Amino acid sequence: MASSHRFYRILTVLLWAVFATGLFFPEHRLWFWVTALAVGLVRSIFGAVVTEGKARLVHAGIGFVFALGVVSIALQALGQLVIPWWYAAYALVGVLFFAILVWRIGHARKRAAPEASEEEE
Repeated sequence: MASSHRFYRILTVLLWAVFATGLFFPEHRLWFWVTALAVGLVRSIFGAVVTEGKARLVHAGIGFVFALGVVSIALQALGQLVIPWWYAAYALVGVLFFAILVWRIGHARKRAAPEASEEEE
């Protein structure tokens, strides 16, 4: 298990390193960003494989946004088409925020339920 966490961290550092490299080479920025998103896609697929439960859906959703970003930025770099893929990223952030909020409320209710039953007795 430790090796899978290490691999995931390496992919995360690589993703951000390639992304940051694109900031220093503006003439090749889009290609660096395509590469960074491709690394992120691999990281998300790996995360979905090693994770259990509902967290797989989170990794799959993030992977979908990375895949959409790879395709759209590659098309933009080729001068073919600009797809506003960032709207999918914004939507995913909203969905994940709402899901985390619902999860936190559910857990807070579960923690409060035993305390309420003890007070009734």
